[in-house]
Amino acid sequence: MVKSRLIGVLFLLLLLSLTEGQAQNTAVSGIVVNHRNFTPIKQAGVCINGDFHCLRSTKNGRFYTLIDEEVKIDSITFSKENFADTTLYFSEEIPSFIKVQMRFVPTQEVPVYDNGKPFVGGVLSVGGDFGTFDFSDFSTYFPAKTIDSLENGAGRLSFGYDMIINRFQFGFRFGVAPTPRRFETDSLEAKTGETMYDLHCAYNLLRTKNFTVGPLVGLKWYRHRLRVSYGRKEVELPEYMDSGEIDLRFHQLSAFLGAHLMLKTMGNINRPGGASVIIGAYAGILTPLNPEPWIRTRDHKIDASGHIGVPSINFGVYMGIGRDGWKAKQ
Repeated sequence: MVKSRLIGVLFLLLLLSLTEGQAQNTAVSGIVVNHRNFTPIKQAGVCINGDFHCLRSTKNGRFYTLIDEEVKIDSITFSKENFADTTLYFSEEIPSFIKVQMRFVPTQEVPVYDNGKPFVGGVLSVGGDFGTFDFSDFSTYFPAKTIDSLENGAGRLSFGYDMIINRFQFGFRFGVAPTPRRFETDSLEAKTGETMYDLHCAYNLLRTKNFTVGPLVGLKWYRHRLRVSYGRKEVELPEYMDSGEIDLRFHQLSAFLGAHLMLKTMGNINRPGGASVIIGAYAGILTPLNPEPWIRTRDHKIDASGHIGVPSINFGVYMGIGRDGWKAKQ
């Protein structure tokens, strides 16, 4: 009987001691999430009362620790790279579960590209290519109006696409004169047009979240077409035989050496690799690769002495949308 009472007293004392031990600690628990999409933030720093006691959130964004009840918890600070520090202050007891939303603030430093993780981006654009060609060497073959019409095309509407792989940029552009140029001489009508094909490559020496700058090299193939025909639909056969209708294509291949600039504007500017509106420009010199242009008709190759004077300065501007290849190092 005495033995059973003794066991009961010991059990009661053990229970009281356990209860007292649990009452000596305060549980601090909760979750840390991104304020944008409420996804958990792992490895976020959680510091109680300054640096009195610190821990990190788990991969699920949760945290849990025990603090001696004698310690009054005044504040808890949450920190994480690319997020603004968040501090909660408590005048009374802390909640049993704390949910913290941290505001995303990307680093303002110039990012370093992580070559271990290749990035592929691209820009689809529309713009203009500018430069005037000189056909004065062919003035002995054509009247002055024809030469003027061939030379008046100072600009071409261009469409292009650039692929970006790490710091390298490869692209092409296709350009065409907005409208064919026409004029009449005697009873004939002349039409001139221009087409451009451009292959280029760039290396982006300087690249930030706002702009990209680097050297640019390329090949440019310009085709100038001259068509002379009767301006009316019905022509007598003898008149047509003496008309001298022509349809010539002048082909000029040139090398381009210069530089390019891309500005990243509206869109996901602060998001590495995000899509945005791109405004770009390029400028450089053209060097003809064929001293005399290749002249063709639909069926013949034409031999003629003379060369086309290429523009000393060739430049262009464009606007597009895409991913410019900027990526912060992970």
